[in-house]
Amino acid sequence: MPRRAARFWEPVARLVEADDIADGLLRRLGMLAFGDVVAGTLAHGRQRMLEVGMCLAARPQLLLLDEPTSGMGIDDLPMMRELIRDIARDHTVVLIEHNMSIVLSISDRITVMAHGRILTEGTAQDIQGHPEVRRAYLGAGALA
Repeated sequence: MPRRAARFWEPVARLVEADDIADGLLRRLGMLAFGDVVAGTLAHGRQRMLEVGMCLAARPQLLLLDEPTSGMGIDDLPMMRELIRDIARDHTVVLIEHNMSIVLSISDRITVMAHGRILTEGTAQDIQGHPEVRRAYLGAGALA
């Protein structure tokens, strides 16, 4: 049994390693100034960023993000986009997202699905000009 497991009653603040991990993640998230703020009082965009940070605390090799920008205000989107781009430098990231500008700006490879089937796969450039993708997401009039 690890030594720390036997000392579960100690405050987390005494665990230097946990503090170091938390500070490092807050720095990476650009949220170091919010270290003493109760998570539930943060603005929605900051809460979403913190959720991603909490996942990173587990030191995953693969990060699955399902609609990470959902409900975020327009001002928070660049912050999340840059965070995901940063994370992808040293983690595999699978992103499910309907905000196509985010997807197109940060993805190396994109798989587009509609009605439970794969329409196409490729780079952002491949996807943007694909007629079936345009029809599915922009409507038939978008091809005219």
